[in-house]
Amino acid sequence: MPTTKSTAARDGYDDFVLNNAQHVHSIEGGLRSLSYILPGRFENSDIVSEALYASVGLVSLKHDSILAKEARRQNPQAPVSRFNRYTLALLKSSPLSRKVSYVLTFLQTFSVFAEMASLRLVSKQMRARIVLFIEASIAACRIALLNLSGRRMILHSQMPEREYDVTKLRPVDEISGTSWQGKRTGREHHQVSAIEGSKGFDRSMQFLLSKAMTEPAAAPIKLLSQLKGIRLLGEYAFILRPLIYVMAIKQYGISSFKPWIISLLVELFSFSTAFDLKKRTFKLSLSDLEKSEVKRRSFLFLYYLLRKPFYDSFTKSHLDAFAASISTKPVVSMLGSVIKDYQPFWENYYFYTSGSSSRG
Repeated sequence: MPTTKSTAARDGYDDFVLNNAQHVHSIEGGLRSLSYILPGRFENSDIVSEALYASVGLVSLKHDSILAKEARRQNPQAPVSRFNRYTLALLKSSPLSRKVSYVLTFLQTFSVFAEMASLRLVSKQMRARIVLFIEASIAACRIALLNLSGRRMILHSQMPEREYDVTKLRPVDEISGTSWQGKRTGREHHQVSAIEGSKGFDRSMQFLLSKAMTEPAAAPIKLLSQLKGIRLLGEYAFILRPLIYVMAIKQYGISSFKPWIISLLVELFSFSTAFDLKKRTFKLSLSDLEKSEVKRRSFLFLYYLLRKPFYDSFTKSHLDAFAASISTKPVVSMLGSVIKDYQPFWENYYFYTSGSSSRG
């Protein structure tokens, strides 16, 4: 009985989201914008802002899973990105892959909030243990996914990205049935009316081409190649780098350059297994999706400018001078205010520049 009630409640919520997609999207955007402007406005505004940001992020993922399915049903010929094809395939590959992906997403989303809460509720030593535990958990999840995927590169997110236009989604209450579900297989099939319309033959051909079994569509998991040898070692280095960094901080202290240098060397080694640093080009064996991920990883090196002790020794003085120089100038003075508002975050919270959370 409780299961039936929970299922009915979930179905009711899904229907509400489907019939009010634009309103839900607007509320999400408003709350997310609010989380950006809250820091520095009142006492404990930082933790309120982070709690709001993380919660909206997690709820948005749930809403996306509901709306994306409906968007594909309403527009079956819409193209799907390589990234989404791969992440969807990995989520569907096994129940364990799906569970690990959800746990990893939760850890990355709420890591900053957990650190903020620990700073207020427990001692510094306990806070360091909590950070270490979160990084160890993230590394464990990533290693699990590395093996569950057949030793393929870990992407920056395990959840599909939003590709549909909310404004073009029609409420399900206004749509007559465009699909039917087979009783024996449970698979969903599109009715002929779903591809008929004013464009006639062209629209039908688009639909058929979208269903053609091209190599990427037939095996989306193969959009990433299986890692071997030095490439596999480099991927393990990338996964373990944040954990190694935290353990080095625990050993040598945050004021020592040793953790900073150790982390940078591990990151450079991992990056060099996929990118030729001398020729400044990708290794020949990389797929398009892997090249996109390596590009994203290259930007993670910018965090070293904001990590102590390099930040205290060099970046902070230059950043303060820059913020002061534009503080009296029209329009750009807002940038100086934003820098001042967010400085305490990367100065006081590890996960803001960790490279392993959704924030950093």
